[in-house]
Amino acid sequence: MIIMKFGGTSVEDAAALENVCGIVAQHAEHPPFVVLSACAGVTNKLIEAVRTAAEGDAAGGSAILEELRHRHLTISKRLLRGGRHAVDAQLNEEFDLLDRLAQSVAVLREVTPRTLDQFAASGRTVVVSPPLIRPHRARCAGIVAGRTPGYDNRRPFHAGTTDHRTCCG
Repeated sequence: MIIMKFGGTSVEDAAALENVCGIVAQHAEHPPFVVLSACAGVTNKLIEAVRTAAEGDAAGGSAILEELRHRHLTISKRLLRGGRHAVDAQLNEEFDLLDRLAQSVAVLREVTPRTLDQFAASGRTVVVSPPLIRPHRARCAGIVAGRTPGYDNRRPFHAGTTDHRTCCG
């Protein structure tokens, strides 16, 4: 079994993600299991957003989250031709949730370890992996990228796996 993990600068933007698809496609004979983590700088920005909110600056926390939302929607727009609507809806839902959490943190002016974990774990959630791989004809045995089927939001670092029939070409 081949396991490939990509994160940070290797998934920082649309061009980098296209490169990941090319690497995965080179292993079509023995489809790898692919693990994707957050794009470069995303986890740090998410933590910055929640800490900014905890200082009582709800608008500042929201602005950071909007910057990240725009970045991920731009990646989606560049890479996905069909099915982008569903991906964009999922991205918007995730960022809406994070913004509501940031607003709550701003009111309380406190960020708990659990809330900080939720923000940090969200960096993996917004990677647009399964729909990305499919149009590039890259086959894989499975993908883990944040909230996949089986994800338990009470245990933020316990991610389920996506069945290859669901996500890969």
